[in-house]
Amino acid sequence: MNKRIRKSLSAVAALLCLICLLGPAAHAAPGQATLTVKQVCRAGASDSGAFTYRLTPEQASNPMPAGSGPDGYTLVLTGTTAGGIGPISFTQAGIYAYRLSPVKSCACALESYNLKIYVESDLKISVVATKPNGAKAMELQFEHSCGEETTTTPPPTTKPPATDENGPKTGDDSQAGLYIAMFSAAGVMLLGCIIYFVIGRRRKARRADSAPR
Repeated sequence: MNKRIRKSLSAVAALLCLICLLGPAAHAAPGQATLTVKQVCRAGASDSGAFTYRLTPEQASNPMPAGSGPDGYTLVLTGTTAGGIGPISFTQAGIYAYRLSPVKSCACALESYNLKIYVESDLKISVVATKPNGAKAMELQFEHSCGEETTTTPPPTTKPPATDENGPKTGDDSQAGLYIAMFSAAGVMLLGCIIYFVIGRRRKARRADSAPR
């Protein structure tokens, strides 16, 4: 590998490092910064849905882009796309803090971003974006998955309360035939015993009358 190729690769690597350090800001001119906000609608989300985001300054004296209101600067994005906030013009060196948050409530767990815009004495600008947990973000991106098809679990089948087999039962005629048969047999046997007893007594009376005295 010759020196010319090595120099070219080094220049490309340096450019990539610079882009990473600049973070989510696009610079229009010295002293100006434009924030790029990306919106991604995942499979199942409404591609035509419009979502609103708002940039608010941590201090009221912080510069804001044109079109800002008392509540901050509002950006509306539709579908999977990207939009810009700015340019924001700075005339003095310093560190300027902002917050970028979703305005419209959404079922998705969307995070807000804390932004710090560093303005050097020569009005060169760099932007650092962090998530609520303090982790750095390389880009300002909001992902929506509202409307994603989910697999629903059918509700459990409700079983009737268990009953005690030895306890009292109402309206149970499953053994009625057996009971009727048993009562009928007992009645026949009782009737037979009565008849046998009556006939036996009559025979004894006849024998007693016919016996010689």
